[in-house]
Amino acid sequence: MATAKIVNWIYQYGIEILNVAGPRASKDPEIYDGTVKLLKSTFYMSTVKAEMPDPGQHIPYHVESVEEAVARLMSELTLKDKAMVANMTETELDSLHITLGRYIREKFGLWAGNISLMNSCRFVGKKQGINEDAAAGIIIRRLWKKLKESHKLRIVK
Repeated sequence: MATAKIVNWIYQYGIEILNVAGPRASKDPEIYDGTVKLLKSTFYMSTVKAEMPDPGQHIPYHVESVEEAVARLMSELTLKDKAMVANMTETELDSLHITLGRYIREKFGLWAGNISLMNSCRFVGKKQGINEDAAAGIIIRRLWKKLKESHKLRIVK
């Protein structure tokens, strides 16, 4: 995935300012939308990567359900990250899979065989044949839905 490569490159070289250049939209009508989508995904992924604790440095949490996992994530995310996730589109959630998804898979023991949480993910996702990656995606979507209720930015007139 291009977004993951860009985020890793930014962290590897300590990039603080990124200038983007290329053909004008008049020469390539689709370039603007594609570039914005890539940059937004990179921003979301890098923000969550920077804010979440390193899962390898902590003992995995014992969570048995999707709701417990969401509650734990809500207690750990910063207000800024909660608002960012709440205001993402459903399509943009895929950009969180590598960072937040990895954190979920490691920290909540999905890769270590947390059967209770996997069963809860199967129930919530209404799918029997899911793997750890799909389970993390179900937790991310449930987190997003919950955050949309409380942290969605609204225009006040």
